[in-house]
Amino acid sequence: HVHIESSMLTPSEFSKLIIPRGTTRIIADPHEIANVKGVKGLGFMLKSSLDTPLNVHIMIPSCVPATAFETSGATIDGEDIYSLRKREGILGLGEVMDYPSVIHAEKSMMDKLSIMKNFVIDGHAPNVYGKDLNAYLLKHIKTDHECTTKEELDEKVRRGMYIHLREGSATRNVTELSKGVTDTNSHRLMFCTDDKHPMDIVEDGHINYNINLAVKNGVDPLMAIQMATINTATCYQLKQVGAIAPGYVADLIVFDDLYNIQPNLVYINGKKVSENGSVL
Repeated sequence: HVHIESSMLTPSEFSKLIIPRGTTRIIADPHEIANVKGVKGLGFMLKSSLDTPLNVHIMIPSCVPATAFETSGATIDGEDIYSLRKREGILGLGEVMDYPSVIHAEKSMMDKLSIMKNFVIDGHAPNVYGKDLNAYLLKHIKTDHECTTKEELDEKVRRGMYIHLREGSATRNVTELSKGVTDTNSHRLMFCTDDKHPMDIVEDGHINYNINLAVKNGVDPLMAIQMATINTATCYQLKQVGAIAPGYVADLIVFDDLYNIQPNLVYINGKKVSENGSVL
């Protein structure tokens, strides 16, 4: 889960940063450009994503504007979502950050969620617990990347959610949430960056940094790799990716150290696309 716009780069330039660091596929929510340019901005992101070997799955922004109290340059309503939902490159509905509208069953939000009920719907529910969380989940919202404590992670996993352990530039949760990773819940856990500045990617890494940080904080390396690969593929219903096995797409990396993953080679769809930190 990532907002490419936070890098201040186009999808094709963004891919040059993250492919050498081992990321071969992203779930992108372009709600920032959509807040400025609406459907036209989303179309630009779809088109630009074709100019890179990186696999880019676009989620239709669900909250443009983010709330009724914000002023934006455009809106995306239920009719727009209905017309966009089967467009090539679209995977699902982007993070539903207007959680009060979901909890209180506001009609326009209910319409959007109903239109996308057969797609993956990303969530955004900071400090939402108990019956409010139950109400939020009734419309099949599947994920959350806003957990900040082990207790919040536990409650949301018990209610069937997939949880991203986020490590971005401003919000950093992997160290704290690694305390909550166990053998029994790790299959519902993933990683994301959400918003990460280009210089932080250059200096630290991308999802490989999340893995390395989790391992440093006690998560088993193989479990952390599963969280970054097969768990994400399972959550987002991406078939034949996320593992190295017969019949799977050959998206893979080669590295030397399980405890400090720094990719030497990166392959996407069986083609070598990066070697020793350089894009080919």
